Amino acid sequence: MDDKISEPIRMAAIRRFGEEGLLTYLVHCLMCVSVWVGMIVAVYAWAVLDLNVWLIGPVGLAFSYLAVVLNRLKGD
Repeated sequence: MDDKISEPIRMAAIRRFGEEGLLTYLVHCLMCVSVWVGMIVAVYAWAVLDLNVWLIGPVGLAFSYLAVVLNRLKGD
């Protein structure tokens, strides 16, 4: 994985749960991490842009999808 930003989190998960642990998989899986980051961005957008609270889920999933599409376009 080329991602250097979340590398400390991935290494901590490996040390704590081993290479085959479920939580380790969740921090190594691009799609899993993209959902978490998408939801964080959506909550931030909700707080800053004063969106309706029901938009947090759809906006978070949209950001997650965008991250996966951009990664695939990159050729990773």
